[in-house]
Amino acid sequence: MGGANWSYRHGQGTGVAFLAFSPLGHGWLVDDFECKYPDGFAPDDFRRTGNSSHRLTIVLTIRLNSVIAVPKFQGENFYKIKAIVDEIKKLATQKECTVAEIALAWVAAQGLISIPSTTKASRLEENWRSRDIALKAMRKMVDDAKPVVERFSAIFQSMVGHWIYTLLTAVAVL
Repeated sequence: MGGANWSYRHGQGTGVAFLAFSPLGHGWLVDDFECKYPDGFAPDDFRRTGNSSHRLTIVLTIRLNSVIAVPKFQGENFYKIKAIVDEIKKLATQKECTVAEIALAWVAAQGLISIPSTTKASRLEENWRSRDIALKAMRKMVDDAKPVVERFSAIFQSMVGHWIYTLLTAVAVL
């Protein structure tokens, strides 16, 4: 966690933009999140198995093909995060908006850029509406909630705070 915060603060004031990866929490932060318990994900879903094959294309393409534990979706962590999401749902109900709108508004309020993926026009409209949400009530909720669980496997946690330096160095060389 400290590494991620350091990277973000380090980039402020330097003209470096930060892109929020998975601003809707791999599906957690939508109104119709289908999974109600840790083993409820499909057998081949990375949130259950940890198998990951993501592509990140900015300047370089990094391919990860390995078994990677995703602690935030496993065991008791699942229920801890679900409790936080339930609080966000209450806030969304009070504000008469969706959980996704709250999540995207929060990301924007932190000065981050989000590019949520969607295949539906209705989701695109929902994402766009997030620009109109004020989030004063969410500050205490977030402060009370963090940190709840480990977000990354040990190998990825060791990279937090370091990968951005490597990426920026690669961009500078080009």
